[in-house]
Amino acid sequence: MEPRVIHTPRLSLVPSVVAHAESLWAAIEASLPELRPWMAWAIDDSYQQNRQFLKMCEAMWQRGEGWNFTIFVDGSAEGTVGLGGHEPLIKCAELGYWIRTGLAGRGLVTEAAAAAVTFGFDQIGLHRIELHAGLENFASMRVAEKVGFQRVGVLRDGSRGEGGWYDCHLFDLLETDARPSLAELSE
Repeated sequence: MEPRVIHTPRLSLVPSVVAHAESLWAAIEASLPELRPWMAWAIDDSYQQNRQFLKMCEAMWQRGEGWNFTIFVDGSAEGTVGLGGHEPLIKCAELGYWIRTGLAGRGLVTEAAAAAVTFGFDQIGLHRIELHAGLENFASMRVAEKVGFQRVGVLRDGSRGEGGWYDCHLFDLLETDARPSLAELSE
């Protein structure tokens, strides 16, 4: 599948490439205190590691193993949303997201996540999308629930942040589940 841009009412989701490294690094640096408790990659992140991640994203897209988008707000790269951990035999992938701290609380991640979910079901042909959110990561849980995900369990030591291992709620969404449209989420 060729990479393609997804436009939502307030965002452009552009397949992540190395050319986004500098602007994404600025968003990461501005958000490290909020990212490090929840994102293992943010613990010791650097500009160079960010470039390597984006290079890997390009290769994964070409191999059909992962689909990561850079979230552009008013023309500026401000975060990412993606589907990774693709399991083709069971048509499953995991949704992940983050946005610059200064833009949090505006519904932008919810909009990006909903667009990525639609892409996953309609373009990739997924049957199930999973999401992991720390038990205390209330913002991430709100996004999941607004997009239509359901809590289905707890993963003990399901992820790692700067404070060490932490338990996660496991959420899932099936292609047959009801979910709000982008228009409903933008209201």
